[in-house]
Amino acid sequence: MNIFWMLLSLVGFFLGILTLVAIPCILWFGRKRSWRFRLTWVGVACLPLTCFIWLLGSFGEHEPSDPEELARGFEFELHHPLTSEVSGLRIKRIGIGDGVGSFVRFEAPPSLVDSIVRSFSVSDKATFDRMSGGANVPDWWDPEDHHLVAFYYAKDWEPGCRTFSDAVLAHDVTKHFVFFAHSGS
Repeated sequence: MNIFWMLLSLVGFFLGILTLVAIPCILWFGRKRSWRFRLTWVGVACLPLTCFIWLLGSFGEHEPSDPEELARGFEFELHHPLTSEVSGLRIKRIGIGDGVGSFVRFEAPPSLVDSIVRSFSVSDKATFDRMSGGANVPDWWDPEDHHLVAFYYAKDWEPGCRTFSDAVLAHDVTKHFVFFAHSGS
């Protein structure tokens, strides 16, 4: 659990306590008023907690395991159809509000890797590390173990993202292991 989720948990806990205190107070101090008045204010007291819980619903992550979903995810993320040459495909998408992050790792022949990197410009390891790191990195994301040597960057990668959409890609010497990360909003 990272600091962001701890902060959200604290806010949710505070709103829950506030709601639990407000409801009996409204019922007690409004006892000389009509039930309609009291129920209206009970609803108003529950509104911040309800909105917070609804907001948490827009956060989440998805890691497909179904071959059909993996194929759609590969094509969506890398803008290339999945071929039978690709193996060891792992994808994780993370949504936080209106932002999205994606991590993709796979093994492929050099010819496929060459066709994918045509959409990128050459970059460096520092840019790859900065854009592919963070608290939401999947457990299987291990670029350090594969001795990556070629790094690429693409700006405005996903046309549907309105604010920004940046992608990084890296592969090893043999162009066999490929790591791709995308973030956008």
